[in-house]
Amino acid sequence: MTDHDAAPALAAKAAGSWRMVSSENFDAYLRAVGVGAPARTTATTTDPVQTFSYEDGLWTLETVTGLRNTVDEFRLGQEFALATPDGRTATSLVTADGDRLVEVRSIDGGTATIVREFSPGELVVTYSAQGVSAVRVFTKV
Repeated sequence: MTDHDAAPALAAKAAGSWRMVSSENFDAYLRAVGVGAPARTTATTTDPVQTFSYEDGLWTLETVTGLRNTVDEFRLGQEFALATPDGRTATSLVTADGDRLVEVRSIDGGTATIVREFSPGELVVTYSAQGVSAVRVFTKV
């Protein structure tokens, strides 16, 4: 099954808003991808809500933190540019793998992987870069 074929089923699981309920090792991950201290403090002291939507092959991911909000739009298997919450420019490529969206992000000459795994009522996001991993868990709002 291709990303295109799997997208509607995955989108149905992902659709809606998800509030973060736990976070492990996120500060270390942010350091590994070059985020400065002030932005790391902001990122680790907020409880983001992520909202996913999907229409005609276009995914939208809105992240609301109360301090800085982002909206990313992408199509599976197509590289896209984005602005990180700390204001840097990155490129990403997102693919589907079962119940997961797998994002490979290139930023400042390095690579990070962000895996978003959806199950009924829970979203587990695993961030990895330079041998450092972090996990954030979200519940459906």
